[in-house]
Amino acid sequence: MSSIEEYELLKKRGTWTDRLIYIRSLPDRTQIETHLKQSANLLDIFNADNLPVRQRGKAAEAWLRLEVDEKQVHQFVINAINNKNIPRRIKHHILKSLHKECRSKKFSTSFYYNLACTLTSSIDHNQFNIDAHTLPYCSTTEQIEDLLSRWSISRFDQIENTSPLRSKLLRYQTLIAIRLIKNDLASKYNVNDELESYFRNNRELFLFLAQQEPKVMCRFAIEHLKRLDKHKRILPEFIYEKQKRMFAKAPDEMIELISLTATYQPG
Repeated sequence: MSSIEEYELLKKRGTWTDRLIYIRSLPDRTQIETHLKQSANLLDIFNADNLPVRQRGKAAEAWLRLEVDEKQVHQFVINAINNKNIPRRIKHHILKSLHKECRSKKFSTSFYYNLACTLTSSIDHNQFNIDAHTLPYCSTTEQIEDLLSRWSISRFDQIENTSPLRSKLLRYQTLIAIRLIKNDLASKYNVNDELESYFRNNRELFLFLAQQEPKVMCRFAIEHLKRLDKHKRILPEFIYEKQKRMFAKAPDEMIELISLTATYQPG
């Protein structure tokens, strides 16, 4: 373990005195002194109002890369986002850099959840794309569902098409996105035109989900068809277009699905 790693470990487990004693015990303090000066200099640059916004944002990003103390990172982000004197562009940069710079660190499983809860207790979740930079990286379904509930998001169509949260959910939390889509459809089964329109308008979305989660989307289609009158049961287009992959990944579900459908096939 390097002197820097040992020092950072003491930041988590020891006291300020422990760190001071450790530094004094080193026969060669060059590496640790350089590390400490670099970290302090980065914060000085970040806090300097007279420096260009881009330079300050890069300094914040570099500081996040160096800092391994979860509590320090948490407090830094909270202070930066809540500080009215910090330009919006820097706030966006900090949140955007957060996952890239911290994903390899051994932070707790509640890091992103706690950060999201703290930030959105006083700021709307879509401000600075807080939702997109925290929720998709939460560790448990319970954490994600709690945040969605806090933010009053129960359907996928509540999330704008251009929102980073939408694309991040599809990439990192596909099953959550599918659950929200089911909620979209729940109110449309009594209005056939709305149901057809939803599938038509979201064609690419369903094809993507079928590619990513073939077995889950087969079950999705089965549940969907069972809610329709028998004469309206046709193989959904996203199943038809991806049927080769579906048979390879979910053969039992495909057999059940086909048994539910009418003779008509799209195309």
